[in-house]
Formats: sequence, C-alpha cells, structure tokens
Amino acid sequence: MRLRVPAVAALSLIGVSAFVAAPAQAADGTVFADDLFISEYVEGGGFNKALEIYNGTDAEVDLSAYSIEPYQNGTTTRSASIGLDGTLAAGDTYVVASNNTTSTNDVAALADLTSGSIQWNGDDAVTLVKAGQIIDVMGIIGERPSWGTDVTLVRDAAVCAGVTTYDASQWDSLAKDTVTGLGTHESVCGPAGTTGPGDGDGDGDGDGDGEVTPIGAVQGATDTSPSAGQEVTVEGVVVGDYQGASSAGALRGFYVQSRDGEHDDDPATSEAIFVFNAGADEVDLGDEVSVTGAVAEYQGQTQIANAAVETLSTGAEVTPTEVSLPFTDAAEAERYEGMLVTFPGELTVTEIYLLGRFNEVTLSGIGKARPAHRRGGAGSRGRRAAGQQQPRQDQGR
Repeated sequence: MRLRVPAVAALSLIGVSAFVAAPAQAADGTVFADDLFISEYVEGGGFNKALEIYNGTDAEVDLSAYSIEPYQNGTTTRSASIGLDGTLAAGDTYVVASNNTTSTNDVAALADLTSGSIQWNGDDAVTLVKAGQIIDVMGIIGERPSWGTDVTLVRDAAVCAGVTTYDASQWDSLAKDTVTGLGTHESVCGPAGTTGPGDGDGDGDGDGDGEVTPIGAVQGATDTSPSAGQEVTVEGVVVGDYQGASSAGALRGFYVQSRDGEHDDDPATSEAIFVFNAGADEVDLGDEVSVTGAVAEYQGQTQIANAAVETLSTGAEVTPTEVSLPFTDAAEAERYEGMLVTFPGELTVTEIYLLGRFNEVTLSGIGKARPAHRRGGAGSRGRRAAGQQQPRQDQGR
C-alpha cells in the first residue's frame, strides 16, 4: 500500500437483439446511460486478463445484482458466474481481473475484484449479467471465433449502452498487454455529461469560461453537496495522497484543500474535497492543483470524479485546523471532511476493523470508549467524517 500523509491528519466507492435504446438526456443536455456496460477487455500474456465495467448513469449502483459470466470453448452454458460486490459511483469503473500469479499478471493490482474464473483465451464469450439477464456481451455464445486474442479492447466513448449481440465496431484495439488505461474510461455519458473533463467552467452549464468554484461552496453546509451532478473546477493544495490500486488498500485518489486565505466565512462548510482519479499517480503532497470534474456523493463523502488535474506549483503548505473531541454530535464532523487537521489532546484508538481495507480507524478523545458509546458522539467514526485518519499520522506508511 502506498500512503503519503504529512504529520497531521486528513479527515476524510442470452438475447439475440442488437437494438440499443437511446441514452437518457437531462434538461441541460447531459447524457446518461441506462445501466452499466463493459468498457474495457484485456486478454494478454500469462494471466493478464481483465474486464472493466463503467457506470455512465446518474446514480450510484448497487453491484449485488450483477455478475460476469464467461462461456468457454464454444459452450452454450456459462463456465462460471463471478458476482460483483459493493457499490459503483456514477462515472466510476469496476475492474475484475485474474487472481492467478503463476505467470505474468499485471492487472490484479489494478482490480477491484480478482477471481480464478477469469481465464478467457480470446475465443470465449464474456457477458455482463444483471438479475439473471445478459445486458452486455463480447464474443459469440456457442461459437469460437478468435475475436479477442492477444489484445486490449477499449469501448468507443460514444457508446452508452451494452448489447446482446457483439459488435466489433464499438471497440478500439490496443497492443497486447496494454493496461495503462485500465480503471478509467472516457465517455460522453455520465456525470460530466457531454462536456469532457477540463472543458467546463465549474457552473455546470458547459460554457467553459474557466471559472473556479470555492471548495466550501462545492461542499455546502450539509452532508450532501449542492453541486452534486454538476461539473466544477476547484483549486487548492494536495493534503492527503491515497492514490494507487484498491487491491493494495489505497482509495484511488487524493484530498485537495483550499489555500490559506481562500476559506469562506462559514464554519459549517469543509474546505477540502476528495478527488477520485482511479488510482493514477499524478500528484504529490504539497502540489497546488486545478481540478475539473463531476461532483458526486460516494458512500457519504463528497468527491470530484472523472477529474482532469493540472499541477500549478509544488511545495505548497496549508495550516492544519485544530479539532477537539468529542464532537457535540455526529454532524459536527462534516465540517472537517477531507481537511488537514491536528488534535491538541491525546487520542485513543478504539477500533481498527476497517484499517486494512479503508485506512479507517475509530478514535476517542476521552479515552477508551465504553460499549454503550461505540456508536455515537464519543469518538470520530466513519470514512466520510473521520475516516482515513490516524492519530497525528505517526502511523503513516
């Protein structure tokens, strides 16, 4: 796991018809997909085998009803059913890859889920299934044409829906073992709408005059952003670096906070926000950055997804905000979401159950919490308000 934080805390997702319905379109012209679809396919050397799923809808999707089902060697019976889990934010991708490491495997580290059933060889059909119904397919079920051997296939950005009859014209072919784009997908459909990253001005109307929106205005004074679903541009300093693959325990993004002197006058609004970049290693702590992307809520945390990131300068610093525990209520933690903070008093770690997966610990400002206080205001709990924090970050790795 790659975790870089300063010495303070960053407070912190078998049909036969080829007919494809037109994607939904919002009043402002933003295009959304009706459902998930396959966005990338990898069939390379060794066990470089993976599938990427894209959520181009306007909402977070529960993955429990979805599965990947391959049909090997021309069979008409599925060879396996690989159930997906968790949720997938609008504009985000979900990567499933082989877990076999007996030979080359460059994709497992980029995956959200690994499975021993990912073992196609370029002539095996692969399907995306929802509630028992095929909603997207690659290859031909019951036949063995060599349609996907030694190649990476990326779906065209104009495609906004899956098909039940494979259409090779929807895919761009890349060289064998190309995995640099795995985990991200460019598309005209999704929260950023038909305006590509970097083309908007942050007010969601797509006129592109480059206006910067204050981070406090994006966060708002409640637990839901008033800018959710809109494209914005924000500027600030990188205060928490959690880039890297989720399989390595990283959060696939970073936190950016307003520069000193650029905070608003509302103590109820956070001055930081999480930027989801699918794990790309593109910033360092202290970088001043400009970020343009779609605002979304993911598991209770406001974030910017599908982001275009520009580094403006390096070596910047922000002053950490002093936080005292206990909070008066759970809602008080919202005002510090994602911010660089420091704790003047001694903190006690009371739970580490989610540390390995989400870098999340539970802290108490009044010593070891009694069982009756394990769920309440005694400590700071949750990935949204106090997750990804470690006491004074002395445990940062």
